[in-house]
Amino acid sequence: MLRNLFLVGDATEAGWNENNNNTPMFRSSENQDIYSITGKFRVGGFKFLEIKGQWPPLWGTNDGTTLTYRPTDADPDPGTLSIGAEGYYK
Repeated sequence: MLRNLFLVGDATEAGWNENNNNTPMFRSSENQDIYSITGKFRVGGFKFLEIKGQWPPLWGTNDGTTLTYRPTDADPDPGTLSIGAEGYYK
């Protein structure tokens, strides 16, 4: 199954609104499980939504390095990926 991933969080243009023209991640043409994005991020946090307009399923992190998946509302909400300085990131 191919997933789409969208940015959400105060470090992104969409803010914490799950249905605010959230920026999509780009999928590699060589490996459809590899996503990337290059863009300007603000200081703050973000997560990855699978479906715009819906919170779970989503991805975040609990340790700052490993992605954590939240498939349903019944599952624990992972923490955010953090941006410490405003700038362009890949």
